[in-house]
Amino acid sequence: MKLIRDNMVSVQKRDLDALTASKNQMPIFILLERYNQLSNEENPFDWISYHEPEAIEFFKHVDWILDYDYVKTLKEKDIIGLFKKVMRRKNSIKKQYPYIEENEENVKNGLIDLWEEYTLLEYQENALLTILLWKQGKFDMPIPEAETKEEKPSLGLKLEKLFSKK
Repeated sequence: MKLIRDNMVSVQKRDLDALTASKNQMPIFILLERYNQLSNEENPFDWISYHEPEAIEFFKHVDWILDYDYVKTLKEKDIIGLFKKVMRRKNSIKKQYPYIEENEENVKNGLIDLWEEYTLLEYQENALLTILLWKQGKFDMPIPEAETKEEKPSLGLKLEKLFSKK
């Protein structure tokens, strides 16, 4: 998942890993930051934050990574509906091309984009299942740091509220 705010974007490590396996061209500093944080005991659901405007703009356009703000508002039936939609598209590709895979022949035949779509659909299917389990309380997933910080009202806002009382 990703969480985009005005001055930052946070992305789960597993999405960054999937991104490196996709054909998306990403700014090199995103890749370097991900590999700087590799460890044997890491949680793929942990988040990495970027404050660079280039990273924020880049992730706004990576539409296959689910958006945290959107996902947290979904009901279970909505997630199941999205899952079924993804599964239908994936099955449609598999029915049309039962042996689709990334290989030299498919590259020559122009099927590599279809293979990429199939792979991303599999990824989204898995992500939606994880989110469903999280929503049901059956899976503990870290919350992005930007969501856990409470915004404290500034002194000006407190004074404004005080003087607006009648």
